[in-house]
Order: sequence, then structure tokens, then C-alpha cells
Amino acid sequence: MAQDDSVLNKKRAKIERSFNRLFINWIGWKVLLPLMLISILWPLIHFILEIPHSFGRAFAHGDLLIFSALVLMEAATEGEQNQDQTMTMEVVRIIAKILAIVFIVGFVATKADILRKENELAITAVPGGHDLLAKKMMAYSCLNCTVALVSVLSSVLLFWFNVDKEKQHQFLGLAAE
Repeated sequence: MAQDDSVLNKKRAKIERSFNRLFINWIGWKVLLPLMLISILWPLIHFILEIPHSFGRAFAHGDLLIFSALVLMEAATEGEQNQDQTMTMEVVRIIAKILAIVFIVGFVATKADILRKENELAITAVPGGHDLLAKKMMAYSCLNCTVALVSVLSSVLLFWFNVDKEKQHQFLGLAAE
């Protein structure tokens, strides 16, 4: 009996390591690395290119909205094959997918607005236009960063819940053996 428990514990530990590795790989390669690469734009614009209003210029165009949509969609589709999903989890997945689509639409609207404002300033000399554009870009940047932060946190929780559910399913299958 003790030997059976030892084998069972080894199998459980192997399953646990496998799912932990899956989670760490997902968060590292699909969340943190892309976020870090996008975030490098700000110090690049500020310190190397020495462009004024660097934060607004780095994030106003909505790149973080696309990132947020991709991360949220990835987390929402992970674990869909799990047969013992609750209705609550299914609703959360659908909401996450809809939010991801809304973020993409938001990206298009943000990009179009900023490009239109930049083009207006290039064509006509509007008094105080650059300051107004800088303020708008700062507002968009703050919004985009907030959306990215909330999306990352939500995605991590959703992905972790999916991984944990799948792990429990594997443990139940192991116990049935």
C-alpha cells in the first residue's frame, strides 16, 4: 500500500510540475515578454530619441489594446475543451472574448483619432494644437496602460483557473486508476 501511495504521489507531482510549467511558459512567453518589448518604447522615445511627451507618444496609438485583446482571447480559449466547466466559467469566457473584440475596435478608433489629429496639426497651424494633442495622447496612453494592466491580471486569473481545473481533472483520472 505504501508503495502504491509513493507511485501515486510521484504521478501527482509530475502532473503538478507539468501544469506549473505550462502556466509559467504562458505567462513568460505570451504575456510578460511581449509586454516588456512594447514597454521598451517609452524609455527609447524618452532617453534615446529625446522626444517630448514620450509617454503619450509611446502608448497613445493603441498597441497595448491589441496586446490586451490577444492576451485576453488566449486566456479565454484555454481550457475550452474541459468537459466539466461550470456555467459561470463559460459566461466568463464569452465576456472575455467580447471584451477582446471591443479592445480591437477601441484600437481602431484610437488609432484613427490620433492619426487624424496629427494630420490636422501637420496641415494647419492651430494655436495650442500641439498641447491639446499631447494631452489627448496622454489620456489615451493612460487608458491603454490601464486596459493592459486589467487584461493581464484578468487573463492570468482566467488562465490559472483553467490550468487548475485541468489539473484537478487529471488528478481525478489518476485516482480512478
